[in-house]
Amino acid sequence: MGNDIPEMAIQAFVDQVRESGYCVIPDVTPPSECETLRVHLNALGTKLRREEVYASQRVSAVKGLMSVDQSAAPYLADERMLAVVEALLGKNIRITGPAGSMLLMDSRTWHCPPANHSDQARVCVAVRYAPWWLNLEALDPESELRRQWVDEPGLSENDQARIPREAYERLPEKAKPLLRHWIRK
Repeated sequence: MGNDIPEMAIQAFVDQVRESGYCVIPDVTPPSECETLRVHLNALGTKLRREEVYASQRVSAVKGLMSVDQSAAPYLADERMLAVVEALLGKNIRITGPAGSMLLMDSRTWHCPPANHSDQARVCVAVRYAPWWLNLEALDPESELRRQWVDEPGLSENDQARIPREAYERLPEKAKPLLRHWIRK
């Protein structure tokens, strides 16, 4: 499509994602290539699918698709797609700070830890702050909702054991309101 993508077109996609949570960008895969790609990915999905997902949802989910097949990769770099992603997420950044620093971020932000190239262990303490109304049951490895939403369909999600009452009682008073929703039942 070239580098002359109208800013208004990109902004319309960005606005739709912000308003609806998604957008559809047409013709990322050229129509003349769709059938060939569909046949190839269908065969790959049949061969490598996660049977527990297929059995429950009739979806051929291939975990880590790009590590086993790159046929769809060229379309991921569509200039419109990348422009929308950059408008929503900003440019790649590396966040660093001296020992004792704390990073506060929205956990919905795409993130990953960089490789540790030093000879010393790097320690990270990750704590999720969440409003009282947010359902975090999918994180509790002992919850029925996690079993239904994550385990049964064969999905993966971070898990976080609840805090034993004794450990909660040892927290500083100012920290208790932040974690009282996560006390072991």
